[in-house]
Amino acid sequence: MGVLYLQDAVCVVPERPDLTQNLSYAVSAVEEMGGSCQLFAATSLLPVGAEEIASAFRAQADVHLDEILVRLQTVAASLGTADTPLLFERAHEDLKRERGSYLHARKLAVFGASSERETAIDTCMEQIKNTLDTGVSSGVK
Repeated sequence: MGVLYLQDAVCVVPERPDLTQNLSYAVSAVEEMGGSCQLFAATSLLPVGAEEIASAFRAQADVHLDEILVRLQTVAASLGTADTPLLFERAHEDLKRERGSYLHARKLAVFGASSERETAIDTCMEQIKNTLDTGVSSGVK
């Protein structure tokens, strides 16, 4: 859901209607299992506190984007040795899955993320797509 843990069992989330709905569902599930939890809106009394939280959210978004980039680079490297239709099909499925992960990560990055990471991911996805297209046109697939 894009939460940022401040400490054990204490987390913050950006104010978004979909998150409020998800958290309300989570509260109901916890209470149905006999547990308890508190859900409330809060604001930082210090401007520095709000910026620290936003900065932590951006850092978290960058970690997710880094993970996606590493997986995409692995897909790109595997295409260097792909010479069968099955390997190209797997790469295509991996690309679709990582594209979905990327879109989800961007949605969760309410406070933004590193534009360099986003550019690197976009470039890597385009290279993979071009390699897949070249493989199809050359008859490998």
